[in-house]
Amino acid sequence: MGPLRRGLILALLPAPAMADVCEQLRPMWSPDKGTVNIWTEAAYVFANPMLFVMLLIVLMGSFYRHIAWQMAGIISASFVLLLVSTRLWAKDPDGIWALGQAEGCIAPPIVPTVFAAGVMLFALIRAVRRIRNRRKT
Repeated sequence: MGPLRRGLILALLPAPAMADVCEQLRPMWSPDKGTVNIWTEAAYVFANPMLFVMLLIVLMGSFYRHIAWQMAGIISASFVLLLVSTRLWAKDPDGIWALGQAEGCIAPPIVPTVFAAGVMLFALIRAVRRIRNRRKT
């Protein structure tokens, strides 16, 4: 076997270069913890402080009757849904998410996307009901 063929075969094997992807995407993850499933992916996603603040704004928007709070809640809910579900619909030209998923540090964001869609529907329905009740009185 020549050096060229051996180099090509070795280039296809998982190596520390592939581990670089998980070090960039999830620095706190280690292969000792095991692969990430859809439930731990949800925990990783919603541990983001920005998403937590947006969810608080959604709750404030559904609690207060002022139209500005309700619109802020709807806008925040749409951003939560956009940020969480980006990996499901956006194309990945670099293949970084695919490499992370192959290595085991990333799972498909199915649970966070379903939760974010539910929050979005909750915010919309709550705002529409409040606006309709306001017009009746």
